[in-house]
Amino acid sequence: MCRALRSFAALRMTDLGGWSNRDGRSALSGFTHRAKKVRAIPTILSLAPHDTIRDNSKRSPQTNARMNERRTQVMTSKKSQQPFVPQGDDAHLQHLLEQRHSIAESLRGSSSRIQAETALASIMSNAGGTQVAFLRALAKQRDVDAADVLLALNELAPDKAVRKEARRALIQLAGGKIYPSWTPEPERPAVPVSTYAPRFWKGVTTIMREEGEIEIVLCWEQGFEYSEARMMSFVLDFWRYGVKDFSTEISNKRHIEAHFSEMAADVNKLMGKEVRVTDCTLAEARRLILDALAVNRLRKTTPHKEYRHYLPTIQHLVFDAQDAGEDRGRTFINPDMEPDEMVMH
Repeated sequence: MCRALRSFAALRMTDLGGWSNRDGRSALSGFTHRAKKVRAIPTILSLAPHDTIRDNSKRSPQTNARMNERRTQVMTSKKSQQPFVPQGDDAHLQHLLEQRHSIAESLRGSSSRIQAETALASIMSNAGGTQVAFLRALAKQRDVDAADVLLALNELAPDKAVRKEARRALIQLAGGKIYPSWTPEPERPAVPVSTYAPRFWKGVTTIMREEGEIEIVLCWEQGFEYSEARMMSFVLDFWRYGVKDFSTEISNKRHIEAHFSEMAADVNKLMGKEVRVTDCTLAEARRLILDALAVNRLRKTTPHKEYRHYLPTIQHLVFDAQDAGEDRGRTFINPDMEPDEMVMH
């Protein structure tokens, strides 16, 4: 019993398993050694030589200075990789912000992309970082002028980063229900310069304006040695639909001539009566098309979808033509109508 008590006391004093000797010393066994090894916590002395913690206090002041200089260089190189932020010229940014009203007014008064780029010259002449800072400040100006300038920069700025930042700023203003009022002019397609540029060939129209509707066919010679022709056909409704129908095709002259010869017969069959066809100049056709477009605006209707699709080509060949011929002022109304019928129509 005494021996058991001594062993219990030895266990409490040593915190080790196993039996103890009579004098209280622990009788360490292989089991207790292994248990201690498992529970042992690595110390600094147990680390490998290359893992030893360095004592900075043992370095010389020159060494510490060189290491601090290296750290500064590394931090500086990391900072230089971040996007450039302008040089903090708050006065210049404020001046640009104050100019937004006059710039927006110039944009709304512009009639071409070149004029719009000229209005933005005071902004786009700055460095890219300065432009980005200006855009971020512009996004906080809750007015339509700011939105107009942002839209113009998103459309016309040559720097991709500036265009993206302008787009983000526009989205921020849209969140506050502020939208631009300026609409950029569509970019005109480049007309290829060639020896055989399209030239007006001939045009015909039906004499039936008293019916409220006429058909105009215009043709241009084009291609190598002018062996091809482009034909445009307009159906104009002067009472309701404006430019009611439109089609175009490019073919050889023989096919176009066949279409002209069949045009009167096709119209007669469609109308159920004889309809006369006469020639018309490009100037006369242009006047009739403009009259039909005025009906579209009055009735708040849109021209035919094919007309809208080919509008750049129509603009170049019809509306921008330099030599359009003479407008003889003809009404293209059937001359056989009685006077009372003329008054009614």
